[in-house]
Amino acid sequence: MDSDCHGVHVYNYVRDAQTSTWNLSKPIPIPPGTDSLSLNEIVHVAWNSMGNALSVVDSCGRILIYNTGSVQGDLSLVRQNLMDQDDSMHALVGLHWLPVYPQEEKVSLVGFLRSFLETADRIQIALYWAAAQSGNDWSYRGDHTPTKGPHNPLPHKSSLICLSRNGLIRLMYEQQNGSWLVVPTDLESTPIPVEKSLSHASFVPANGSIFA
Repeated sequence: MDSDCHGVHVYNYVRDAQTSTWNLSKPIPIPPGTDSLSLNEIVHVAWNSMGNALSVVDSCGRILIYNTGSVQGDLSLVRQNLMDQDDSMHALVGLHWLPVYPQEEKVSLVGFLRSFLETADRIQIALYWAAAQSGNDWSYRGDHTPTKGPHNPLPHKSSLICLSRNGLIRLMYEQQNGSWLVVPTDLESTPIPVEKSLSHASFVPANGSIFA
């Protein structure tokens, strides 16, 4: 984030072909939303687990979402924050990107997934890569860890869940055409008042569900 908390830049980690050294690129600004965040400070940014989607959150909990393009550092704005509430009680206290189906399948899946909660324990993410040298040859292998918890049932589409100070939970998910939908629900039957507003939330996926 910029020093004034009103803009975001990304950097690429680039290898020099001649010297084989790695260096950060110059800062690359990402495009602002149509409804500029100039009045609200940016307070949080988060990449999804695959590193191809970025959320930018302001002090009132309004969320911009960007996707990476085919060029390094090229981020496209795919979700505006025009419909998000612009008040401090909607400030986020927790945000969690859900896994993307399928990074890699442990077993064959038959048919389409019916909900965010089905077959979530069948997905794995490649987290670690190991290399071994034998003479002039190198062999590579990937180690995997199971990804448990709900996910967007559409292949290669992202989703996230977030919680506001007033107890509003929002599930945001990408549709087949690339647009984003929001499903809101209240943590309690009545809105949480200011004096009892939430301050922090963490999300833990487990056994096809997600705990907050």
